[in-house]
Amino acid sequence: MDVNEGIYLAVWTTVLCLFVCATAAWLWFYAPAGSGTAPSSPTKPASDSTRSTQRGVHLNQVNKDNGDTDIDIIAIHGLDTKSPDTWTWRDRRNPSGVNWLADLLPVDVEKARIFTLDWPAELLQPSDLVPKLDGEIVTLLIDGIDRELLAKNKIKDRPILFIASCLGGIILVRALTTAADHECTTSCYCLRKATRGIIFLATPFRGTSF
Repeated sequence: MDVNEGIYLAVWTTVLCLFVCATAAWLWFYAPAGSGTAPSSPTKPASDSTRSTQRGVHLNQVNKDNGDTDIDIIAIHGLDTKSPDTWTWRDRRNPSGVNWLADLLPVDVEKARIFTLDWPAELLQPSDLVPKLDGEIVTLLIDGIDRELLAKNKIKDRPILFIASCLGGIILVRALTTAADHECTTSCYCLRKATRGIIFLATPFRGTSF
């Protein structure tokens, strides 16, 4: 075998390997699971619980409210994740996991109400739903906090500390910027005034306007 034949064989071997890898990747990510079973109907409507999780912003209190609290802590998850997964650590010895917000943080901050804030962060959403733009999510976040928290607080100047993970930090900053630039509603004003501090966890600020 001369040099040219060796190069020719190497090129075609490489092409064949790339083709096999591409085919395997397509089967892994896109082919329906279970080759022996028929795929589920694409027209089947999503359940009400699935729709509410994807479309709205919801606050859930994770610690027991003893009535003697003076601050609210709100934790916001990032893109393509949810609560409580973002805040839970698991291993083989402890499959149920330890939730930092529910199991550990209340010991250090006894006079705080601790909430998780869930927003429609799915990277791939069902085909029957129209994907939300970041501006819509910001509006949902402002309205959700106002409706489920600020409007129910007996003390109107009760402070809020945010813990924002990943892209949740960008969504939060956009919400606070919107509240600062447009004194259009009571909710905008209340959210900006109530925010006393933010802890950002791996928020990708580089490349953004912030």
